Amino acid sequence: MISIITAVHNKLDVNKFFYDFLKKNTEGSYELIIIDNNSKDSYKSFSGKTPVKIDIISNKTNRGYYYPLFQLYKKYPKADIIALIHNDVRIQEKDWDLKLKE
Repeated sequence: MISIITAVHNKLDVNKFFYDFLKKNTEGSYELIIIDNNSKDSYKSFSGKTPVKIDIISNKTNRGYYYPLFQLYKKYPKADIIALIHNDVRIQEKDWDLKLKE
């Protein structure tokens, strides 16, 4: 399974758009790990409506993009495959994850 990781700060509409692209173009099983940098528009309300496992790590302040990546290694030190994807990236190719696994 691939662990897809993104750090977010507000922009719930962008995050929903990102998730829709993942659903459409990811063929294998995956989990989505979101590091929420103190967003005002809560991603938690959206995540409860998805069929994919979503884990949210909440920071009390906006820690940017790179610091949260270090947080992940503490929580997921032995994940099989980790894909770090910015939430404004649009994955256009179907089965991108299967190619990554190869």
